[in-house]
Amino acid sequence: MRLTVGEISKVLGLTTENIRYYVREGLIKPEKNKDNNYWEYSSDDVMYISDILFYRSMGISIDNIRKIFSGIPLESIGEVIDDTISELIGKIKEYTFLLESIQGWQKEYNLELSEIGQYKKGKMPPSLRVSSYQNDDEHIVDYLKGRIVIEKNDWQDVCISFYYNMNDEDNVLHKYISVAKTEERLRNNRYLDIIEEPEKICLITHTIFSDNVEEMINPLIKYAEDNGIILTGEFYGRERTNFYIEGKRNWVCSIYAPIERSELDKMNKILTEYLDDHKEQMIKDLGDFVAIPSVSEDLPKVNKALDYILNLGEKMGLTSINCLDGQVGVIEMGDGDETLGILTHVDVVDPGDMDVWETDPYKLTLIDDKLFGRGTIDDKGMVMASLYAMKAVKELGLPLKKKVQLIMGTQEEVDWTDMNNYVKEYPLPDYGFTPDGEYPICNIEKGCLDLDFEFDITEEFYCSDGKRYLKELNIGTASNVVPGKATAILSDDSAVTASGKSVHSCQPELGNNAIFMLDKKLSDMGLESNRLLDVIHTITESFEDVYGEKLGLKSESEYYMGEYVHVNCFAPTIVKTKDGKLKVHINVRYPYGASCKEITDTIEKLFGEHGGKLVKCESLPAVFVRKDAPFLSKLAEAYESVTSLENRFTLAYGGSYAKAMPNIVSWGPLFEGEEDTCHCENEYIFVDSLMASAKIFAQSIASIALSDESFK
Repeated sequence: MRLTVGEISKVLGLTTENIRYYVREGLIKPEKNKDNNYWEYSSDDVMYISDILFYRSMGISIDNIRKIFSGIPLESIGEVIDDTISELIGKIKEYTFLLESIQGWQKEYNLELSEIGQYKKGKMPPSLRVSSYQNDDEHIVDYLKGRIVIEKNDWQDVCISFYYNMNDEDNVLHKYISVAKTEERLRNNRYLDIIEEPEKICLITHTIFSDNVEEMINPLIKYAEDNGIILTGEFYGRERTNFYIEGKRNWVCSIYAPIERSELDKMNKILTEYLDDHKEQMIKDLGDFVAIPSVSEDLPKVNKALDYILNLGEKMGLTSINCLDGQVGVIEMGDGDETLGILTHVDVVDPGDMDVWETDPYKLTLIDDKLFGRGTIDDKGMVMASLYAMKAVKELGLPLKKKVQLIMGTQEEVDWTDMNNYVKEYPLPDYGFTPDGEYPICNIEKGCLDLDFEFDITEEFYCSDGKRYLKELNIGTASNVVPGKATAILSDDSAVTASGKSVHSCQPELGNNAIFMLDKKLSDMGLESNRLLDVIHTITESFEDVYGEKLGLKSESEYYMGEYVHVNCFAPTIVKTKDGKLKVHINVRYPYGASCKEITDTIEKLFGEHGGKLVKCESLPAVFVRKDAPFLSKLAEAYESVTSLENRFTLAYGGSYAKAMPNIVSWGPLFEGEEDTCHCENEYIFVDSLMASAKIFAQSIASIALSDESFK
């Protein structure tokens, strides 16, 4: 059978140019009909084209298709497949990077757009400046380039800025250079006159740069007058980004207008100075605290940790209370009709795989501004930051109008028996926060469901005909930790191990569950099938997709004002054989509105098919605190004051004590962009983040506890 290019085009649904391209590439070789001088294609050519389309659909390059057609050895085709996979992975990474980049730009653009013409109070960013020059911007840069060595990548941190004296009759903007990374090079350069800008509390406006000074400055002056704000000193401007209008480059800039400090600002300055002065002591005390291995199940050590912090509170002149025979500890100060509660815990999770730790988990170790140790970020670091924040407020010597309580649990990482009992026996704070999540304010939090299953291990469980079979499993250290290591024991007493990446179970997609890795190893070993092996296969098949799609439990919800899309998250965390039982723990995080019963029934049916019984079911509800709750405004103000970042409201993925009491939000200690090492090996907190949290807490405590205003 001979076909023309047009006929093949119709049969295969390709353009004639596509077919001729394959000819030019030497992949198919038609023959010319001597009678009509047309190129004709054989049935083999059609099959070749079909194969080309198949290979191209998988992303295999023309060059690699040519290799396949040339008759390379069969094993070499595997190399082609590997090369193609590597190329595709590279493209995925490239496009992922591009997507993240454009999304970052979109976020920045939207932020700039929303802030133009807006005003807020904050700190002037630290910078250095070269003395005033009236040259063009380009001349200033040339001036610098001719006198100091600045690496190419550092020029992004050299910003043309300006300052303006409102009493200057000439209305002149004085240009200068503000510098970030190049600070030390500039300081050490004898050719430049460097002036360090003093700390200022400023009224900030975001505007479009204009050659008309009054056009930029006057709206800010009017805003200050209308709102009773006293402006002092010079105005400073910093360029932030640029865009084009009618072919002209326009700059979005921030104008910082120093203002007279309020009494609150003066107080916050005192709090900051106190905490800075006691920084080394705070770190030392945290080191002593971390040194106590207070893993939740080791009650004597947990009690020791609680006693340590209660005694430290007493030494600071605060009131310490041991509640419920050491189940909960409270450190408090002040009095009044309202109580601000700070909910924390002194227990920690097991350190996990000690081979992965680069430092002793129970010895606070400073490396590159990071404090390593179990509990540094969850939650001992925040216990210490909260305690020192309370002490700083107490040192103001001002009468407190409200009670402040640091409430510390001992079983937060396990069953919450401590806080559940406390809620029944003691008066609860009216509002507050738990520094056991991330910034900014997490006014919403997923619910948490814990399911324990048991399987009887009988003789029938091990029905072997002489082949090796799976005899024991030892996986997982805590119910809320995705295991990073898994061990199986076979019938010949040999061990099989697998490693993954341990993470908090609230976001299992960020880790690599060792259960699944072990299952893959066992699947390749040709073991005799038994019910134990069937169960671990079922766990992998059902939960490797962490969002529950294979279980029919994938859920998307718009309950939180359409601001987030939530999904159910499933994490098998413990799989162990003990005392004739196989024990399996499943941790589930679910959005507000999801049905715990549906989730439980589905998983119970799944394991029931393998003889599993549900022996324990515990759930903690999702949290929702309205954004306009009065106390949240004070938390937001403190956050913005210390960080100069705008507060937002966000979702907490984990399960914190915010679920234990009404009007409690998760707040800190993780700042945006920081790595979350909670429950991980090599847990750490930045020193700067520890100090920033202490300052944020101190300012929020002071603004609430010293006020006559009600925040209920």
